Amino acid sequence: MSKTDRSAVDRIIYCHGFASNFDPQKDKVQASSMLAPVQGVTVD
Repeated sequence: MSKTDRSAVDRIIYCHGFASNFDPQKDKVQASSMLAPVQGVTVD
């Protein structure tokens, strides 16, 4: 995708909980960041 193309996804909000914390280094987050910037939130 070129820089002139507009993505349908502006950013990804990643909510994490269940006695664990958001970690931007995790594989799932890194893979998601290839689509759009990932903003993480830890909810417990």
